[in-house]
Amino acid sequence: MVRAALLLVPLLASRLALAQPIDVPGWEQTRWGMSAEQLKAALGISLIEERSQIGLPMYTSEAKLGGLTLPVRFTLTPGRGLTEVRLGGGWVGYEREQESAAAEAALIAAFGQPQANQVNEQRTPQGGRELSKVYSWSFPSTVVSYRRGFTTGGTEGTQDLVSISFQMQR
Repeated sequence: MVRAALLLVPLLASRLALAQPIDVPGWEQTRWGMSAEQLKAALGISLIEERSQIGLPMYTSEAKLGGLTLPVRFTLTPGRGLTEVRLGGGWVGYEREQESAAAEAALIAAFGQPQANQVNEQRTPQGGRELSKVYSWSFPSTVVSYRRGFTTGGTEGTQDLVSISFQMQR
């Protein structure tokens, strides 16, 4: 019985490994290198045009992932088109534990287990909690990163951050 179970472990692991995509050429319907017009056509939504901190064209919208409604920023680089899609990124003053766990599960379902992860959790001197999670997946066209920060008991009270980025490989 134990031997049969041990034989199943590599089989299940190989099937799970097959679930990971070979490549991620963008985010949802977008593809790296798209122009602003192609981006608008692919998403079928009206995007708000802005400029990034370094002056690059950027478009914003919203998306849902794992129960979280997150702002989405699309960055277009001159001569290269769409090079980054970033979901979330701002701190909020309340805990989103269940929603964040659902977002993590959705990413793992889509991309497999993270190829790199770092999780740190500790108690603060004031009796609060600090949590930091960073997961990443690397594909030929794209690096996907998930970041969650959470803190309680600080001077600002509860703070929660979720950020997911899809970046075109250089």
